[in-house]
Amino acid sequence: MNSKAALRQAQCARVLEPSERTRQSDALRARLLSMDVLVQAKAVALFVGVRHEPQTRRIFEALSPRARWFPKVAGAAGLQWAQVDAWDAMRPAPFGLIEPAHAPEATLPPVDVILVPGLAFDRRGGRLGWGKGYYDRALRGASAYRVGVCLAPGLVETVPTEDHDVLMHAVVTPDATLFGENARERVR
Repeated sequence: MNSKAALRQAQCARVLEPSERTRQSDALRARLLSMDVLVQAKAVALFVGVRHEPQTRRIFEALSPRARWFPKVAGAAGLQWAQVDAWDAMRPAPFGLIEPAHAPEATLPPVDVILVPGLAFDRRGGRLGWGKGYYDRALRGASAYRVGVCLAPGLVETVPTEDHDVLMHAVVTPDATLFGENARERVR
């Protein structure tokens, strides 16, 4: 694939059975929770996985009592962030998303690690999102260790990137933990 649009279309066409999504999400959770950077983190930003993304509720629960932050789409303003202590503080939102009921922070708060969703990732840390640029804008200038997370079909050979795209420090799938070209910025 040589364009983001073509790769996005191909990734959207893939479908995992619910039981396989659950199995891969559990394997991904175990791999994430073995990472030193996550074990040592005091504050983590994560997301609620929908459609092609990993299920994240059990990751959220395993990260307690750390501070856990979730994004909320605020239209043209981008992402806002809310600290969430209980899963039932989440609500259905447009586009099939599940978000915090409130989001008082306009920018990404100081977190040690941010788990980033994507339709596809490559081994160097390239990420393909849904095309709105919300995460790229939120991550620009953030000091958090960026971990792209995806189920097995989300790891591809190459993700086309542009100057505004923010690379991940690491990419974690159910079967692998890969450290991108810029992983040297922070120690695992």
